[in-house]
Order: sequence, then C-alpha cells, then structure tokens
Amino acid sequence: FASHSFMTKYTALTNFSYSKDNYTTDRDDDNYAFKLGFEYDIQKWLALRATYDYYKKDSNYADEEYTDNKVLLGLTAVY
Repeated sequence: FASHSFMTKYTALTNFSYSKDNYTTDRDDDNYAFKLGFEYDIQKWLALRATYDYYKKDSNYADEEYTDNKVLLGLTAVY
C-alpha cells in the first residue's frame, strides 16, 4: 500500500498485489488486486475518500474465474 500527500489537503492512494493459489488437485489460480484512490481533508478531523478496487482471479478451471470492480465513497471523522 502506498500513499502520497500533495497540496496539504490531498492524498493519493494506490496498491497492487499478486498471489498464486496451488491446490492439491490440478487447479491453479492467479489473483490480481489493484486499488486507486484519493482522499481530501475537509478539516483536520474530517476526510472524504473515493477509491476504485479491481480484483481478478484467473484459473485453469473456467468456473472459478471472475473479475470484481468496486467504487467506494467514504467520509472519515476522527475525534
């Protein structure tokens, strides 16, 4: 996971991961995950966040493959 603040109130967020699942059968899966997001500090105690998450599972068993896309919006308050 990586983040970088710029212009004091903005933060860019990113993450990438890969994993491989080997089963005792002949099934093998490759898993890819990617996240991209931005955070805006409205106040020191209040932040707005928007992220996009992508997840893909490749498998040599076609029924086990899928792709997942998510867009998330959030508001964080710290006291």
